[in-house]
Amino acid sequence: MFPHAIGRDRTPLSVVWRLVLRLLATVGACGFFGVIASAISVSPALAQNDAGAAGDADATAPARLRAQELLNQGNELFRAGQTPAALRVYREAHRVFPSPKLFFNIGLCEEAPGQRGLAMKHFSAFLRQTPDAGAAVRAQAQASVATLAKQLAAVDLGNVDANAAVRIDGEPAGLTPLEQPIWVEPGIHSLSIERPGKLVWVTSIDVQAGSTIVPTIPDASPAAIEARQPAPSSPDENANARPLWRRWWFWTALGVLVATGTAVTVIKLRECHQTVCE
Repeated sequence: MFPHAIGRDRTPLSVVWRLVLRLLATVGACGFFGVIASAISVSPALAQNDAGAAGDADATAPARLRAQELLNQGNELFRAGQTPAALRVYREAHRVFPSPKLFFNIGLCEEAPGQRGLAMKHFSAFLRQTPDAGAAVRAQAQASVATLAKQLAAVDLGNVDANAAVRIDGEPAGLTPLEQPIWVEPGIHSLSIERPGKLVWVTSIDVQAGSTIVPTIPDASPAAIEARQPAPSSPDENANARPLWRRWWFWTALGVLVATGTAVTVIKLRECHQTVCE
């Protein structure tokens, strides 16, 4: 599968014919997009670029072979219209051998509503990380990015402190600084940002298709919150603020009145015992 990794001698002509036959077979089984993605195993130069140095290429050969097997399975599923299953296989291939070229295949499976934010993320990563990809594939990825930009909304967090944990609708979106805006579907979303040494900031954003929002995040550090708290009031101010029935002299006066009324009643009763009460 990898000419540079095979130890047997081959004439240049046999190597060429092997590559040609493999390309033709791939076109028939996987379609055009599969040919481009499978370049990580067909082209020795691209395979070496993905793995790094020649020593790294030899060390990663088993993972690369396994990723190629998964890629072929994903291509067959995608061609059969089983997009969710193909997406799972493509993601597993990227986990085994994290080549950025796989972002193209992954993005193709995510272009349906509900996952278009992920598709934009992966197409953008593909364009940014694979400058040596074929012109036709890059053009297709660029066209998808242009279309998705009109359908989605961008949340730009370039003004947020570094190492802040970002969540959209409760799902992790990464640590700042982010490589690109967060792309979301139009509508209302929950945005939370947890910055080191500061309280978690949570808000609700309402975005429209084709728009870009830059949230204004207040300083929510504990020191800033403490500084905004009102100063404690003096004892005299607290006394004036208390209601009448909570003041000591109110109950003292009330007690005196009750005691006086009781004494007068007792004296009157005693008078009634000595004389005739009318």
